[in-house]
Amino acid sequence: MDLYDQDQGLWQDACAASGNACTNSAIAFAKQWDTSALETNSPLGSATIQNSNYDLVLAAIPSGQDTILLAGANDLWKCSLAMGCVWRDTTNATTCMSAGVAEYQHALEWNGNNPQELFMGNDSGLWRSSDGIAETGPVCSSGDASHFQNLNGGLGSLAEVESMSAVGVSPYTMMLGLGANGTAGVKSTGRPTAVWPEILSGEGGPVAIDPTNPSNWYVNDGAGVSIHLCSQAGACTPGDFGTSPVVSSTNVGGDGLTMTSPASFLVDPADSSQLLIGTCRLWRGPANGIGWSAANAVAPMFDGNQNSSYCNGNALIRSMAAMALPGGGEVVYVGAYGSLDGGGTSPGHVLSTTHEFERRLVSVG
Repeated sequence: MDLYDQDQGLWQDACAASGNACTNSAIAFAKQWDTSALETNSPLGSATIQNSNYDLVLAAIPSGQDTILLAGANDLWKCSLAMGCVWRDTTNATTCMSAGVAEYQHALEWNGNNPQELFMGNDSGLWRSSDGIAETGPVCSSGDASHFQNLNGGLGSLAEVESMSAVGVSPYTMMLGLGANGTAGVKSTGRPTAVWPEILSGEGGPVAIDPTNPSNWYVNDGAGVSIHLCSQAGACTPGDFGTSPVVSSTNVGGDGLTMTSPASFLVDPADSSQLLIGTCRLWRGPANGIGWSAANAVAPMFDGNQNSSYCNGNALIRSMAAMALPGGGEVVYVGAYGSLDGGGTSPGHVLSTTHEFERRLVSVG
């Protein structure tokens, strides 16, 4: 693995074994195994493993005449070398959540006396499999969760609240973005008596409830722009948000494709049919994702490489606020990331624009 999460391949070396010793210990790494299943396309290249400079971990586990490989990235992948290393996503945390295991794997261990007992550590705690993750059904089978045990029951809450929706028609109706723990939310007119349910997996980023229609719940659950919508009066479940975002990085000119965190967004206070989205510039467009174009960029790139067609070294927006003006129009404020997290040449600054989108810079020290 090198800079920008570019995968250089998974290589194997086997010594010339005789008994319990190697007769030739020279390292050659002549065998390469396919890792394309773990990779995704991005502006950085096709051999990109998302977040692999943060969460990539590998384990090789003996299993009779076979070796089982486990690769932990956003999800936990498994393959059998004897069967040609056909990778299976065992957790599917960013799609169907079938295994109930959180994202961002950092640690893998197994019991030397029982290699079927595996332990996985990720951003949300510790899980165990006592059967070597023996999933055999289709991907996202309902039985996937039976192959994992959540060991966090006695550890207390491991959630980190990263965002919160504004209070709407009821103080007991709100959403929380919980980072690696996804998004939690309750629709209720009275004090909830049960644990808040996880309503969407993925990265629990910015959340928003439409103030004029509180049935509309928006969540950005992935790096860049991946805004999903649940629009119903009853409680929202993962399936209600759909498998595809209503507004994606494609809608904002590819700006979100190089962002490692979910982009900030708001339901436009001047017109709730519109969303305001912050990348390295400000976008305003239909909340249903229909009809976006380059004209929806209502403020220019803030700094850096402004000749690029998408965010590329520019200062990135971390937070947003907006309000409608009494005489019409609105004012929007955006805060930039710090110097080590994508703030470019304007780290720790706040930018504002009126409805005419005239920009001015306000230093916050």
